[in-house]
Amino acid sequence: MKKANFNFLRSKKIHSCCVRAGVLVLCVLPPPNTQDTSPDLPPPTPPHAGENTLHDNEKPSLPPHAGEFKGGDGAAEGFVGGEEEAGFKEGDWFAWKPIESLHPDELIVAYDGNVFPIQKVVRRHYRGIMIGIQTEESESVLWLTEYHRVLVRRRVQQLSPNGGWSGVPVEHFAYARELRNSMTPPERLLWQALLGHKCGVKFRRQHPIGPFIADVYSHDAGLVIEVDGDIAHGSQDSRRYDMKRDKWMESMGLKVLRYTARDIFQNLHGIIIDISKHCRESILPKDPEKQWLFARSVKTSDLAYGGIDQHPIRICRVILEKTDEEVFDIATKEPCAFLTNICAVHVCQYTRCN
Repeated sequence: MKKANFNFLRSKKIHSCCVRAGVLVLCVLPPPNTQDTSPDLPPPTPPHAGENTLHDNEKPSLPPHAGEFKGGDGAAEGFVGGEEEAGFKEGDWFAWKPIESLHPDELIVAYDGNVFPIQKVVRRHYRGIMIGIQTEESESVLWLTEYHRVLVRRRVQQLSPNGGWSGVPVEHFAYARELRNSMTPPERLLWQALLGHKCGVKFRRQHPIGPFIADVYSHDAGLVIEVDGDIAHGSQDSRRYDMKRDKWMESMGLKVLRYTARDIFQNLHGIIIDISKHCRESILPKDPEKQWLFARSVKTSDLAYGGIDQHPIRICRVILEKTDEEVFDIATKEPCAFLTNICAVHVCQYTRCN
């Protein structure tokens, strides 16, 4: 359960979504013996550079000679060029490069196998908490700022033993309809503010989930929002009941946000910003078995995705460390996720094309 905290609105930390120097990023190298040195011709570009060519149900496509990662921890180069043909050797097409050594127009490999050019490498000063993530397949640690997003297996698998509505008491459907018709003023005010995908995801009001009914629910974000009235939620019994339902929701992989009626009346704009922030931890539209999580939300029970085949890897250790240092991010023309030597992470800076 998370109660309202609007301190982030006055802090710049939330905008510092970066990784530590030394994080290795998978880059595409120009094919050997094919570059024309003529100044009148642009350098050759591998297939799919800078455009997302995947369609529904289509497997990721990589440039020729993409192979299996053979390098160990900290390897600067590590992808072997398929069969040893035409003189290709280790590192001919792919290389791991420290993020601080990257330059504009270099090509990075996204989690879906597409390739994107770098617009710029962002450097900024950061003072706050760094999150270290270690998986069972590597001794290396990936260090990120709190709000940098990591690709993980979706936490919410099913909300009932048999899936669907099987865990919902029959009488809850009629009761949910009744609640929708008799929403309290703060519930109605919040609902009106959430309509129209303002936070980037779809919400449902008075939605049955297992043995409970959520005030507001988002399937895509795995998010439950509860509005606490001063009277209905003020007694000790009601607080115990709220704790019980929150614990059950969280055991299903859901995140629960609670806001008081007073917060909604006095700071609705701040609440919508807070909800929008949490909605960034949403599932992938084309791959609903995966979702983004802030580094600060990652747990040792989560499965990240690593390697060029993006196979699931269990996270075995999460470290919190206070720091004051220079951190880095990659800016691209469109949102994408790049591959590090540990797992896939999202770029937090991008510029829209005109």
